Amino acid sequence: MDFVLYVWHLLNHEIPLLWRFHRVHHSDLNMDVSTATRFHLGEHVIFAVIKKSVILFLGASPAGVLAFESTIVLCAQFHHSSLKVPKWFETLFWIFFVPPSMHRIHHSVIIKQRNTNYGTIFSLWDRFLGTLLTRIDQSLIGIGMGAYPNPNKLNLHQLLAMPFTRPAK
Repeated sequence: MDFVLYVWHLLNHEIPLLWRFHRVHHSDLNMDVSTATRFHLGEHVIFAVIKKSVILFLGASPAGVLAFESTIVLCAQFHHSSLKVPKWFETLFWIFFVPPSMHRIHHSVIIKQRNTNYGTIFSLWDRFLGTLLTRIDQSLIGIGMGAYPNPNKLNLHQLLAMPFTRPAK
């Protein structure tokens, strides 16, 4: 299921129609725990259909789905948080999992950085499929999207309308 989530995340960045919805998540100018839940309803609906299909195809048990979904929520809140974890922990954690610094790169205003590090639980998918980006100075990462620099233009109404407005990278 984590691999399906990785592929879904990558497709949200590569397919223009999906990006229109996913950019709501990336428009947040201050990455913190709340960013983990900042998604457009349209993205949730589309992914719910995909996720339900995968669960049925795999024959996943309700307990397994509950455990996975709980893990996803905890991991997403952790790597969207503004926590600074000890360097030694992060170095070890990054081998298999997604720490905040890895995902912070993914939320960069620089498109080449934003289109990397798609993992949610495991960093292995990024490592194996060539989308892992490391060694970016965290202090130089600007969060958000260049097309949406004004927090006053990112209210609920505008976020709900965002997928139906002009495309933005």
